[in-house]
Amino acid sequence: QTPPMFMIMHRLLFLLLPAAALVPLSRFQVHDKILEDGEAKIEAKVLLNTENGEHATVLSGWGGKLELLQLVGKEGLRDVIYNHNGNATLIQKDSSPGAVLCPFSNRVANGTYTWNGKTHYLNRNSANNAIHGFLIGGQPMEVAQISSDDSHAAVTLSYTFGGEEGYPFNVSFELTYTLDSNGLQVKGKAENIMADRSAPFMLGLHPYFKVKDVSKTVVTFDQCSKWNHVDVTPAPDLIPIGTTTPVKRPFDGSSPIGGNITHPTHFDDGFKAISSRRHCPKLTTKIRDDQDVLKLWMDDSFRFLQIYTGAPDKGVAVEPQAGETDCWNNKDSVIALQAGEIWEGSFGFSIEAL
Repeated sequence: QTPPMFMIMHRLLFLLLPAAALVPLSRFQVHDKILEDGEAKIEAKVLLNTENGEHATVLSGWGGKLELLQLVGKEGLRDVIYNHNGNATLIQKDSSPGAVLCPFSNRVANGTYTWNGKTHYLNRNSANNAIHGFLIGGQPMEVAQISSDDSHAAVTLSYTFGGEEGYPFNVSFELTYTLDSNGLQVKGKAENIMADRSAPFMLGLHPYFKVKDVSKTVVTFDQCSKWNHVDVTPAPDLIPIGTTTPVKRPFDGSSPIGGNITHPTHFDDGFKAISSRRHCPKLTTKIRDDQDVLKLWMDDSFRFLQIYTGAPDKGVAVEPQAGETDCWNNKDSVIALQAGEIWEGSFGFSIEAL
């Protein structure tokens, strides 16, 4: 059997090295990469498994975005999430896919919230609301740490919030991507570095799972927990109204999303796991197409999902959220970082061939 091209190139590179440089190369590696298109340039880190070619591209120069993830499925390496084929211009224009949603994800009603007795006003960038935080705009993150050996490749990115419009809080944020034999883990860490007041915080990600036909895709919520639909105001605002409704189909695995390939059944809906964190400390959502089962797991810091099918050419968005939409106002799972307090939470991606 002919070895994959990436293995051939890797072995060739090893043979061409001078004798003094013949040091054993680890199975997992981290490489620098520049995504370029005309005048647009974005710095990136590539996490690579040299044995099977699995890799992830993380944009340190554009808000920590997860631009690409390829894992081995039934027919070999495949895209797990939608990507822009390394086109820096497209990445800058199309901000949502793979974006890190921080320090808030989804919507803040009217771009307005009250914290510590004071009302704050965020930039309204989605109808009447603020949406998806500040990193989605492409703020560069510092590369704080890199590690790789035969068990994993990891990169930690850092950014300090403070001074953004409507967010007068100093919060240090770290995001660590780790690729290993089980897939990709994403770990967020936030610390309130102020000495005298609390700060609101939230974390999410906006991956589009790359499937051939959204309408035929089966999305199954983790059956450890029951799930409720978050009731909202009519579009375009979609702000939670304080109630939730039990939901099963189609997210119990009994049926596909429905519709057709160009117009799948429309969802832009939030869902909440209602079982206790102790009973269900880890929740795994399965996204099944005709080849593989793509998996999104969340630890007990993430109890919310947003499902979006309005861009079928990109796939189906299944977004992990650490709190409910508009939680800075409705306080449902809001993260209130006290002075000096640290919050951590993780989610990740894996694949299972059918």
